[in-house]
Formats: sequence, C-alpha cells, structure tokens
Amino acid sequence: MGILKAYYLDASALIKIFIQEKRIDIVRNLISAKSQIYTTNLCIAEALRVFKRVHLLKKNPGDIETYTTCCLDLISMIIDENIQIDDQPIFNREVYDKTEQLIRSHKLDLSDMLQILSVKASFPKRIGMETILITDDENLFCAAKSENIQSVWLRDQDAEKKLGLAT
Repeated sequence: MGILKAYYLDASALIKIFIQEKRIDIVRNLISAKSQIYTTNLCIAEALRVFKRVHLLKKNPGDIETYTTCCLDLISMIIDENIQIDDQPIFNREVYDKTEQLIRSHKLDLSDMLQILSVKASFPKRIGMETILITDDENLFCAAKSENIQSVWLRDQDAEKKLGLAT
C-alpha cells in the first residue's frame, strides 16, 4: 500500500470538475480515484462566482440550467463528502496575523493565502500522509512552493505523473 495523499484544490482546480476547460481530466481523475480531496469555504465561494460568470454573464449568458447544475453538483459533492472543507478560522487574530504576513510577503489575495494556511495547518493532522496543493494559478503555485508546500501546477506537462495519475 502506498502513502496516503490529501489533495487540496484551490478554486482554479475546483472548477475543472464542472466546467469544460483544459486539464479537466487531471482533476476529474483525482475525484474518480476516490482521493481525499479538500478545499476551503472561500474556494467554494470563488467557484460559485466563476459558475455565475461563465454560465450567466459571459460565455453562455442566461444558461441558468447549467449554472444551477454546476452549483448544486458542487454542493452535493461536499454534502456527500467527496470534497471536504478544511478551513482556517478567518476571524481569528492569529490567523489574521499569519494571513497578513503571507499577503505582504507574496503579494497575493486573501483567499490564496488562507489556502496556504489551511494546507500548512493540516500537516500535524495528517502525519504520515502526503499533502499536495493543486492549482492552475501560477502565482499561488509559486507562493506555495516558497512556503515549502508540495504543489502541482496543472499547466505543468508532468502534472498527471506528479499526481500518480499517468499510465
């Protein structure tokens, strides 16, 4: 038996479960493999916003049916625990201070820095597990790497191999 792995999806990876984009097969294969998938509440909110932009405002204006399906399917995956929420308490002084330091250090947004904090905070809970952040956001990928978080950038041509999905 191999090492157990916990995969953290940021919003840019999460939406690939539901929206036809490049590299969707990588994320969908992780889900199909019954992997332990985690995300944060802010990433869920970001994904819902992307669904709205794609299906109601920009690419397919007024496509309420697809928009609704994407939203409800995402929520269903969380209810069914195919995706688990692992958050840091955003209104906590210690988390706030750490988040502020990360934002100033990496010049990235709050959601990305809370994602990094959530992954780092998970290490003690997952002793003996390999924890990997998966993103399609190059800036988040670089920030995570500089914070010593094992990360896979979906645009890397070896992403599937790095995730153990290559055949």
